[in-house]
Amino acid sequence: MQHDALYRDYLLQQVKQLQQQVRDAHHAARVARELSKEQWVQWQPRPRAGYLYDGKDLRGNPEFPQKKVLFISDSVLLGWSGYVVHQVPDGILDGKVGRSFPQAMPVLTSMLSQPENRHIKDIVVELGTNGYVEWPELEAFIQAAGDRQIFLVMPSVPRPWAAEVRQTYLRAKAKYGNVHLIPWDDISRDHFNYFVADQVHLTWDGIQALMRAILESLWKHGYTLPKGAPRASGPSPALVPTTATQSSDMAQANPPRSEDTQLDPLKPTLPTHPTALVASQHTNIGNPKPTTTETPSPSGEYDFQEPMVAAPATSTP
Repeated sequence: MQHDALYRDYLLQQVKQLQQQVRDAHHAARVARELSKEQWVQWQPRPRAGYLYDGKDLRGNPEFPQKKVLFISDSVLLGWSGYVVHQVPDGILDGKVGRSFPQAMPVLTSMLSQPENRHIKDIVVELGTNGYVEWPELEAFIQAAGDRQIFLVMPSVPRPWAAEVRQTYLRAKAKYGNVHLIPWDDISRDHFNYFVADQVHLTWDGIQALMRAILESLWKHGYTLPKGAPRASGPSPALVPTTATQSSDMAQANPPRSEDTQLDPLKPTLPTHPTALVASQHTNIGNPKPTTTETPSPSGEYDFQEPMVAAPATSTP
């Protein structure tokens, strides 16, 4: 009997060792798949089908339940919400078409009250497209965020209030040490291929440029990609169909092709020949930004076109 007990203990130890070896192998495989920061922001010529807006105002990756970055946005980031949470796997995006800054405080309060969001350290605010940002409201928002880092995207829209919103954001940065600016207005200037016909919402080139700027600022202030973050290349992505409508339609997009797997390595400036994804109705790309006050909505039909202008060098926020 004593011999049998010792043998059972021996077998249990062997099983534990094998289980540990399996865990170590899985961990090594995840590490091998992880990309450097430079690889993570390599330019991709085509988006994957799931990168476009899927009809959900709240977007996150369930494989990373502990959220560390909160995005509060209007339709500009919402239109590419799948790409946002792909680039920031432990981020959660709360976006709404037509959202203005007065609606940001209820979103912040609600999101931070949820247990799964207690680890949020960074807050990215992409608002200002749909109206003025009043100083008392912005200051109350910053104070409610506590010691979290706040990243304000400087709006680049042909709207009469855009300049005043940028001045308000500059005032916040000057007063609060945890406020940082994403200079989207400077990055996107004269790059009309970053925008669809309304000169507000973003093409595939545009969202990549904006997310690169956001990630660089997040990294600069301490953010790190979570362990086990998926490869940015991965399997060859399916193409977004010529008419991008609902996610169910995109699931039937063209099959992967070998040339879609990976892209040029990162350079001091963005590659000069990205494949531009522009609106099908965007017939005169050289026109100045029109003045309009219409309420933005997620982008509709897209066509793949040849690049029209070079992408800019990014500036450090």
